[in-house]
Amino acid sequence: MAPVTVVEGVLAATALGGLAGFALAAVAWRQRQVPASRPLAALSLAGGLWATSDIVLFASPTVEAALVVDVVHSAIVVHVPFIWTVFVVVYTGHGEWLTRRRMALLWAPFGLFVVALTTAPWHGLSPTAVEFVTVHGWQVPDVADGPL
Repeated sequence: MAPVTVVEGVLAATALGGLAGFALAAVAWRQRQVPASRPLAALSLAGGLWATSDIVLFASPTVEAALVVDVVHSAIVVHVPFIWTVFVVVYTGHGEWLTRRRMALLWAPFGLFVVALTTAPWHGLSPTAVEFVTVHGWQVPDVADGPL
């Protein structure tokens, strides 16, 4: 049996983390009558989707697919701080602080970032270039960083 490479180990750990996120989201959702379980389910689901999108990005066969997956991946990742903040506020017993207006204000920067990502081909503020590089014998997409 061939030894596991670093890349294969990282992919396996990422897959396990994604599965754990999905499993925790399912458990939290089933217990949604418990305070803070819904934000915990959302946070766990975001973690599972984050790991899954990492793996899909790694496996992207074309530059175009890698760009699309990178935008979806970034949209998931950027919402984690918002979801985490909601979880913390509700978990600490201050759910009444989260009015519709405050939720909209909390979410606005993240939503604007996602809009900027999806409109990048028109303004160039975020990555629109991908090249494939070899890492430990694997061809992987390398997404260029933009100002955002």
